[in-house]
Amino acid sequence: MCCQENPDFNKDFAEGYASALSIYVNFHQSMSGERRVNEIWQRFVEISGSINKYKGNRRDVKLLKGNVMESLVPMDFNLRAQLAGSNYRAIQLESTKLASVDVAIVNNLDEVVLRYSFKDMKSPKASARAQATSYYEHYRKRHPGEFDKEKMFSFFRKQGVEVNEQNMYDSIYSGQKRLVPKRHLPGARIYLKRLINKEKDPLRAKALQETLDNLTDYLETPDGIKSEAFTEAKTRQLAKKGKRGTFDPSTIGYTTENFVSWRNILNKGWKAGQNAAMMSFLFEYAPLIVNAIVQGNIDLDDFIQHSPKAATQSCVSFASGFLSCSLLEACKFGKFGEALKSVTAEQVGTVVALTFSIIKDVVTGIKENKEPADVMYDILKDIFIAGCAYKLGTVLGSGLGPFGFIVGSTIGSILGSFIYTQATQFCLSFAVTHDVTFFGLVKQDYQLPESFLINLGLDRYDFDRYKFDSFDFDSFEFDKFKFDRYDFNKFFELGFVRRGVIGVRKIGYIYEV
Repeated sequence: MCCQENPDFNKDFAEGYASALSIYVNFHQSMSGERRVNEIWQRFVEISGSINKYKGNRRDVKLLKGNVMESLVPMDFNLRAQLAGSNYRAIQLESTKLASVDVAIVNNLDEVVLRYSFKDMKSPKASARAQATSYYEHYRKRHPGEFDKEKMFSFFRKQGVEVNEQNMYDSIYSGQKRLVPKRHLPGARIYLKRLINKEKDPLRAKALQETLDNLTDYLETPDGIKSEAFTEAKTRQLAKKGKRGTFDPSTIGYTTENFVSWRNILNKGWKAGQNAAMMSFLFEYAPLIVNAIVQGNIDLDDFIQHSPKAATQSCVSFASGFLSCSLLEACKFGKFGEALKSVTAEQVGTVVALTFSIIKDVVTGIKENKEPADVMYDILKDIFIAGCAYKLGTVLGSGLGPFGFIVGSTIGSILGSFIYTQATQFCLSFAVTHDVTFFGLVKQDYQLPESFLINLGLDRYDFDRYKFDSFDFDSFEFDKFKFDRYDFNKFFELGFVRRGVIGVRKIGYIYEV
């Protein structure tokens, strides 16, 4: 009787669906890596635009360099914050109102958490003096005649600022951080300390101390992200390039090689792995949850029994998700050379999912003592399914984007599983007819069937189960020797043997009467 490897619809569907889920999870994490890559490249574009936007500007470089610093520093900060995964970002406000904020630091809810005033003057003293300008000094510069407090208070009130006798000597930038060029900072601090020591009015001394306490040369957020501290010479040089529109960020070190480290890549990969593990855990429990909702009750035993499998799959998904995201970013940022910068999230997600499937096949084969041909069969099946998933996914993805790839890869995985099983049946039929083994994937066993040997009247001995009879000396006696008579009629009752399928991907002799 032929032992056929009958197709199992449920098994094929389950294998295809499992492969589709694996590809989806890894594709999703690769996409998160690709999005971050695009965001970081966008930061470089913004840095270039922040300087080149002054192309054709007629202002003198001595004045323009201050605007350049206001434009460049927040863009520099945003790049560093993006790489570190910070929730903060800097915004240049470009306001011309009295004591307006030049740059604001906002969180992911768009709430302003820090305000900065920028001053890039000709000297440290001038920068410090500009940051410490009080309401009184600001008013007197515009109204040098006879001083009238009430008129001053009214002047500021019209501009939306409440000034009184208690705060009239405060800096107009009070409540803001005061940013100056890098090489101006030490001299500016020395100058302010000298003014404080000379000042006899407590209110004025307090106002100067507030400026000194908030003086800095870089942006910094509560989570420790800092911008670069730029010098006055560099901002002047950048202002010249900006006026010509020839600024290239790479000329001052803004390249992925300098900014994107393996630490940045692996940190993002770690977060992607956590997301993948959570997604896998939910997918494993989804059928049980749906079943519980349909039936109206929860069977805790089913959830408990399913826990080891869900936990194992989550660990595997964490590793594959981590690898998918990290590998995609490493390729895009040129860590493996220029040739791999063009890889896509679809390619990385599919390859990583396939790699982990092959590892699983090998480990399972070792654990269950499978024949090498059986392990190779499983590996080739995974490769075929992954190929179908990728091909159909890219076809639909070209028109529908990421959603198209997800749908296409799911359909391709399930179809690939069915097609491979049917192809296996065809190969077995071909092997039976033409006596081929397909490089060892189809096994052969041409031992004569036991039923055929019995009909021939031949005895078979199973040495694995051979057992000696016990020997009793007291009751020993010789058996009578008797010849067995061979029944020649059995010879004429014999059937035929032919080649056929006798096991799973195994061909041999089949006895037919």
